[in-house]
Amino acid sequence: MSFVVVAKFRAKLDCVVELNDLITETAKASWEEPGLIKYILILDPNQGNLFTIVEFFNSERDYLKHRDSSYLKSFRDSLENLLLEPPDVIRGIPVLDALNPKAGVN
Repeated sequence: MSFVVVAKFRAKLDCVVELNDLITETAKASWEEPGLIKYILILDPNQGNLFTIVEFFNSERDYLKHRDSSYLKSFRDSLENLLLEPPDVIRGIPVLDALNPKAGVN
């Protein structure tokens, strides 16, 4: 069963480029994980400092491996000085995917 993580990050206005670069480098490492299905970065066009990451994993176990990776720990450690507020993170299982393939990732 797939597992989804959505994380929102609001950068300090003078840290937008630095946060974008940090997310990009972290994405490159994430893309190498066999359990990752898709990694999407969204920049809000009306709030240029609001980044949203959407990650799809094959399973919660794959997500936990990702969460516990050394590069993600480094990412989290680097966030403190870049953000206006703590990240908003939602984790869960797609629940409508049995009704329609467009409602899930598998």
